Amino acid sequence: MPISRAGYGLVGLIVLLFILVTAIVLSDPSIYDSPLGWVVRLSALYGFLMTAIAAISTSYLVLVARTFGRPFIRVHHTFAVLGFVLFTVHPFSYAFLVMTPAVFIPSFRSWIDFWANGGRVALILFYIAVAGSLLHTRWKRWRYAHTLMYVALLLAIVHANLIGTDFTNGTILWIYNISFGAVVAAFLLNMRRKWRLRPKISVPGSKGSEADGR
Repeated sequence: MPISRAGYGLVGLIVLLFILVTAIVLSDPSIYDSPLGWVVRLSALYGFLMTAIAAISTSYLVLVARTFGRPFIRVHHTFAVLGFVLFTVHPFSYAFLVMTPAVFIPSFRSWIDFWANGGRVALILFYIAVAGSLLHTRWKRWRYAHTLMYVALLLAIVHANLIGTDFTNGTILWIYNISFGAVVAAFLLNMRRKWRLRPKISVPGSKGSEADGR
């Protein structure tokens, strides 16, 4: 099935969004205004958007397949894998920039410090979520691990808002917080659908139950 006109439009919007983010980063001098510093900043920003798109897509399986002319799982995994790679590049490039492995160690010195450095915990949860997905054919409860992706994104967005270099820019601030809001909305929509589709247990003596002879 070929990609639809809406699919081309959506791809165009995503590309324009990445171009906008790139332009803001490259035009905004900071303490990390160097080639490696740009890798640190852009890998985090790109990775969050890719992962957010993958998460949002789970609420629109049929629509995504029709729009992109590909099976949903292929589209979802494309964004998820790119997010995984970029989220991995971000901390490793930052560790190389500051020359210390301490950036991988979660901080529990204080409540604020935990959230400010929440990206460290987010990375761990992100890997667990990915591992859960890879084990979906061997582990019946893999979805519980995969759901940690939402917790990882929460930690990542709070971390970015508190100490993110580019979150001093209003446009970046709005783009990413709205993106996270869309992720939360998609998660709640999925939970609502699962709740409505849950097996209904008939209680003896309740209206409509076999005990009433109906």
